[in-house]
Amino acid sequence: MSGARTFSPAAIAAVLAMGTVGEVFIYLVPVLLGSVVESFALSDGTAGLLIALEIAASSVAAVGCAAYLRRLPIRRFSLACIIVVIVGDLLSSVVQDIATFVALRVLAAIGAGALFAIANALAATTERPEKTFSLMGFTVILAATFGFMGMTFAIEHYGPQAAFAALACITALALPFLFWLPQAARPAEPRTGVMAGIPLNARSVGMFAGILVLFIGQYALWVYVERIGSAAGLSLEQISGVLILNGFLSLLGPLAAHRLGSRIGHTWPIVLGVGLQGVTMMTLVYSTS
Repeated sequence: MSGARTFSPAAIAAVLAMGTVGEVFIYLVPVLLGSVVESFALSDGTAGLLIALEIAASSVAAVGCAAYLRRLPIRRFSLACIIVVIVGDLLSSVVQDIATFVALRVLAAIGAGALFAIANALAATTERPEKTFSLMGFTVILAATFGFMGMTFAIEHYGPQAAFAALACITALALPFLFWLPQAARPAEPRTGVMAGIPLNARSVGMFAGILVLFIGQYALWVYVERIGSAAGLSLEQISGVLILNGFLSLLGPLAAHRLGSRIGHTWPIVLGVGLQGVTMMTLVYSTS
């Protein structure tokens, strides 16, 4: 993507909607993992590997989509991706064969990963990308918070696999926004090759490595939050209540980023955020009540 562009409010909303579909399932994986364990009588570790496979498929799809983004018809491709996610999630809520279930989860993850790449690439070309990304973070967390409510209701009334039907409903809400999704920016000069336009230098490689390590640390624990609560004797309703509260508190992060912008730079906010997260994660792991 090249150069900042002026996006209409509707176009910004469309970018946020695609980003939400692409990322929200990662925030919901604690409940999804519990649903997999209960639906297929798997061990926590095996279910965790399945979730890891889903996240890996999403990541590979995001990188692959980013490399070819300028060549894609963004709206039609996004529509295809959303349909893939919805169908994958809906079928995941009814299949009984574990192999078929795994294939469906990978398929849905590929669609979500492609949408994640599209939304982030478009957000990076807006006039104020820091604020756009903070709005995207706010939207994703808000959707995940209400997603916990919907999934809890679905599980309690229709069984553990119904969580995936609830996830499909969340994805379907993004369909109307496709009409306002902007096209990808075209490069000034034609470029060839998969890595064309992707800066590979010490700073970018270090940034990618830092994000990789951060996300590994985050999700290695986050995936098992529901299982930790269950082991502590909490009901699904109580765990969901904690996660819903967590979601509303998490909204303070993107709100702060939106207000700060780049006025005090990026280093100290990131250092403070990672440090706070590290302390609270250690507290969670070693908590006794």
